[in-house]
Amino acid sequence: MGGRAALRFATAHPERVSALILESTSSGIHDENSRRERIDTDETLARLIERDGITAFVTRWESLPMWNTQSALADSGRAALREQRLANNAKGLANSLRGAGAGADSPALALAKNIIAPTLVLAGELDPPYVEHGRKLAAAIPDAILRVIPGSGHAIHLEQPDLVLREITGFIGVD
Repeated sequence: MGGRAALRFATAHPERVSALILESTSSGIHDENSRRERIDTDETLARLIERDGITAFVTRWESLPMWNTQSALADSGRAALREQRLANNAKGLANSLRGAGAGADSPALALAKNIIAPTLVLAGELDPPYVEHGRKLAAAIPDAILRVIPGSGHAIHLEQPDLVLREITGFIGVD
Protein backbone atom coordinates (compact mmCIF):
# COMPACT_ATOMS: atom_id res chain seq x y z
CA MET A 1 0.00 0.00 0.00
CA GLY A 2 2.77 2.43 0.85
CA GLY A 3 4.47 2.14 -2.50
CA ARG A 4 1.37 3.19 -4.40
CA ALA A 5 0.91 6.11 -2.00
CA ALA A 6 4.53 7.16 -2.60
CA LEU A 7 4.03 6.92 -6.37
CA ARG A 8 1.00 9.16 -6.19
CA PHE A 9 2.72 11.67 -3.91
CA ALA A 10 5.75 11.86 -6.19
CA THR A 11 3.53 12.71 -9.16
CA ALA A 12 1.22 15.08 -7.28
CA HIS A 13 4.01 16.99 -5.52
CA PRO A 14 7.18 16.59 -7.59
CA GLU A 15 8.75 19.68 -6.05
CA ARG A 16 8.68 17.97 -2.64
CA VAL A 17 10.42 14.75 -3.73
CA SER A 18 14.17 14.85 -4.33
CA ALA A 19 14.52 11.06 -4.49
CA LEU A 20 12.14 8.12 -4.32
CA ILE A 21 12.77 4.62 -3.00
CA LEU A 22 10.15 1.93 -3.62
CA GLU A 23 10.47 -1.42 -1.83
CA SER A 24 8.50 -4.47 -2.95
CA THR A 25 5.97 -2.23 -4.64
CA SER A 26 3.17 -2.88 -7.06
CA SER A 27 1.65 -0.12 -9.13
CA GLY A 28 -1.77 -1.67 -8.56
CA ILE A 29 -4.11 -4.03 -10.35
CA HIS A 30 -4.70 -2.96 -13.94
CA ASP A 31 -7.30 -5.49 -15.10
CA GLU A 32 -10.77 -4.30 -14.08
CA ASN A 33 -12.13 -7.82 -13.43
CA SER A 34 -9.12 -8.65 -11.28
CA ARG A 35 -9.57 -5.39 -9.37
CA ARG A 36 -13.22 -6.23 -8.65
CA GLU A 37 -12.23 -9.71 -7.48
CA ARG A 38 -9.59 -8.21 -5.18
CA ILE A 39 -12.11 -5.74 -3.74
CA ASP A 40 -14.40 -8.68 -2.92
CA THR A 41 -11.53 -10.68 -1.41
CA ASP A 42 -10.38 -7.71 0.67
CA GLU A 43 -13.93 -7.08 1.90
CA THR A 44 -14.21 -10.71 2.99
CA LEU A 45 -10.86 -10.44 4.75
CA ALA A 46 -11.90 -7.15 6.40
CA ARG A 47 -15.04 -8.79 7.78
CA LEU A 48 -12.99 -11.75 9.07
CA ILE A 49 -10.61 -9.37 10.84
CA GLU A 50 -13.54 -7.56 12.47
CA ARG A 51 -15.25 -10.79 13.43
CA ASP A 52 -12.27 -12.91 14.53
CA GLY A 53 -9.81 -10.27 15.72
CA ILE A 54 -6.17 -9.46 15.15
CA THR A 55 -4.63 -12.66 16.52
CA ALA A 56 -6.55 -14.89 14.12
CA PHE A 57 -5.72 -12.57 11.23
CA VAL A 58 -2.00 -12.42 12.06
CA THR A 59 -1.81 -16.21 12.36
CA ARG A 60 -3.46 -16.57 8.95
CA TRP A 61 -1.33 -13.75 7.43
CA GLU A 62 1.94 -15.24 8.66
CA SER A 63 1.08 -18.56 7.04
CA LEU A 64 0.92 -17.03 3.55
CA PRO A 65 3.62 -18.39 1.20
CA MET A 66 4.98 -14.89 0.54
CA TRP A 67 6.35 -14.84 4.10
CA ASN A 68 8.10 -18.24 3.93
CA THR A 69 11.44 -16.53 3.39
CA GLN A 70 11.14 -14.96 6.84
CA SER A 71 11.74 -18.39 8.40
CA ALA A 72 15.46 -17.58 8.16
CA LEU A 73 15.04 -14.61 10.53
CA ALA A 74 16.23 -15.06 14.09
CA ASP A 75 13.53 -16.19 16.53
CA SER A 76 13.74 -12.83 18.28
CA GLY A 77 13.19 -11.01 14.98
CA ARG A 78 10.17 -13.13 14.08
CA ALA A 79 8.75 -12.62 17.58
CA ALA A 80 9.19 -8.84 17.36
CA LEU A 81 7.55 -8.80 13.94
CA ARG A 82 4.61 -10.81 15.27
CA GLU A 83 4.21 -8.43 18.22
CA GLN A 84 4.22 -5.50 15.84
CA ARG A 85 1.53 -7.14 13.72
CA LEU A 86 -0.55 -8.00 16.78
CA ALA A 87 -0.48 -4.33 17.88
CA ASN A 88 -2.73 -3.38 14.93
CA ASN A 89 -6.29 -2.25 15.49
CA ALA A 90 -8.85 -4.58 13.89
CA LYS A 91 -11.17 -1.81 12.68
CA GLY A 92 -8.26 0.24 11.33
CA LEU A 93 -6.78 -2.74 9.50
CA ALA A 94 -10.15 -3.68 8.01
CA ASN A 95 -10.74 -0.11 6.86
CA SER A 96 -7.24 0.02 5.40
CA LEU A 97 -8.11 -2.95 3.19
CA ARG A 98 -11.36 -1.32 2.16
CA GLY A 99 -9.94 2.11 1.42
CA ALA A 100 -6.40 1.47 0.23
CA GLY A 101 -6.22 -2.17 -0.78
CA ALA A 102 -4.85 -3.12 -4.18
CA GLY A 103 -8.35 -3.39 -5.62
CA ALA A 104 -9.75 -0.19 -4.12
CA ASP A 105 -6.75 1.88 -5.16
CA SER A 106 -6.64 2.71 -8.85
CA PRO A 107 -3.51 1.54 -10.67
CA ALA A 108 -0.62 4.01 -10.74
CA LEU A 109 1.65 2.69 -13.51
CA ALA A 110 0.42 5.31 -15.99
CA LEU A 111 1.42 8.02 -13.50
CA ALA A 112 4.97 6.68 -13.21
CA LYS A 113 6.12 8.43 -16.39
CA ASN A 114 5.52 11.76 -14.61
CA ILE A 115 7.94 11.08 -11.76
CA ILE A 116 10.90 13.43 -12.09
CA ALA A 117 12.87 12.35 -9.02
CA PRO A 118 15.66 9.78 -9.29
CA THR A 119 14.06 6.52 -8.19
CA LEU A 120 15.41 3.31 -6.70
CA VAL A 121 13.13 0.30 -7.07
CA LEU A 122 13.95 -2.64 -4.80
CA ALA A 123 12.60 -6.19 -4.87
CA GLY A 124 13.62 -9.52 -3.37
CA GLU A 125 14.80 -12.21 -5.78
CA LEU A 126 12.65 -14.80 -3.98
CA ASP A 127 9.50 -12.71 -4.57
CA PRO A 128 8.99 -13.14 -8.36
CA PRO A 129 5.70 -11.22 -8.62
CA TYR A 130 7.29 -8.15 -7.06
CA VAL A 131 10.45 -8.47 -9.13
CA GLU A 132 8.17 -8.26 -12.17
CA HIS A 133 6.26 -5.31 -10.69
CA GLY A 134 9.64 -3.68 -10.03
CA ARG A 135 10.74 -4.22 -13.64
CA LYS A 136 7.59 -2.55 -14.92
CA LEU A 137 7.97 0.40 -12.56
CA ALA A 138 11.66 0.89 -13.34
CA ALA A 139 10.86 0.83 -17.07
CA ALA A 140 8.04 3.36 -16.66
CA ILE A 141 9.83 5.89 -14.42
CA PRO A 142 12.25 8.02 -16.45
CA ASP A 143 15.16 8.13 -13.97
CA ALA A 144 14.76 4.78 -12.21
CA ILE A 145 16.98 1.83 -11.48
CA LEU A 146 15.93 -1.60 -10.28
CA ARG A 147 17.95 -3.57 -7.76
CA VAL A 148 16.96 -7.15 -7.01
CA ILE A 149 18.16 -8.16 -3.57
CA PRO A 150 19.54 -11.72 -3.51
CA GLY A 151 18.38 -14.20 -0.89
CA SER A 152 15.31 -12.24 0.13
CA GLY A 153 11.59 -12.38 -0.33
CA HIS A 154 8.96 -9.68 0.12
CA ALA A 155 10.33 -8.02 3.28
CA ILE A 156 13.82 -7.29 1.98
CA HIS A 157 14.62 -4.76 4.71
CA LEU A 158 14.16 -7.50 7.32
CA GLU A 159 15.62 -10.41 5.41
CA GLN A 160 18.72 -8.72 3.97
CA PRO A 161 19.11 -5.45 5.90
CA ASP A 162 22.82 -4.99 5.12
CA LEU A 163 22.30 -5.37 1.37
CA VAL A 164 19.29 -3.04 1.42
CA LEU A 165 21.23 -0.47 3.43
CA ARG A 166 24.10 -0.66 0.96
CA GLU A 167 21.74 -0.08 -1.99
CA ILE A 168 19.99 2.82 -0.31
CA THR A 169 23.14 4.58 0.91
CA GLY A 170 24.74 4.13 -2.51
CA PHE A 171 21.65 5.56 -4.18
CA ILE A 172 21.47 8.63 -1.97
CA GLY A 173 25.24 9.11 -1.98
CA VAL A 174 25.98 8.42 1.67
CA ASP A 175 28.92 6.20 2.61
